[in-house]
Amino acid sequence: MSDFINWVKSEMKQRGLTQKEVAGTTVTRPQVSMVLTGKSEPGEKFYLAVARAFRLPLDEIYSRAGMATSAPKTDTVEKIARKVADLPPESQEQAEQFIDFLRSKKPKSNEPTEQDLTDKATKLTTEQRRKVIETGDTLRQIRKKKKNQPEKPPSNQHPPIVHQSQLL
Repeated sequence: MSDFINWVKSEMKQRGLTQKEVAGTTVTRPQVSMVLTGKSEPGEKFYLAVARAFRLPLDEIYSRAGMATSAPKTDTVEKIARKVADLPPESQEQAEQFIDFLRSKKPKSNEPTEQDLTDKATKLTTEQRRKVIETGDTLRQIRKKKKNQPEKPPSNQHPPIVHQSQLL
């Protein structure tokens, strides 16, 4: 049996941890048992489960297993790992699901694509195009300004005549 497995067993005993507690939400209890009895080789998830259960950085677990770190060591990763390790098992699972969700999302750029701009440009009237070019505003900004402006009387009509008595 490897020194690493002996160390894991020793730590479990010292910390009073069961195989189920070591497994947490990362692996199953039978998987932990298979590794501890030498029937299976530890994998990345096993190392992660041990790190969480022992509340140690993953780098230390890899080091004890005689492996090079699989991921670059960064302060941010270690901070997150410590915070997740301090959570109850249900919350650890939620944190893991959230991280998976974040990793699955493709970053969206706020910048419109060339096709977006072309599509919008074809829908603009000549007057709207002129205003966009002159002001540099977006069509939405131009429409908003237009809504907030008081209506002007048509150019062929004169404003109403006000008598002096109405001014006082």
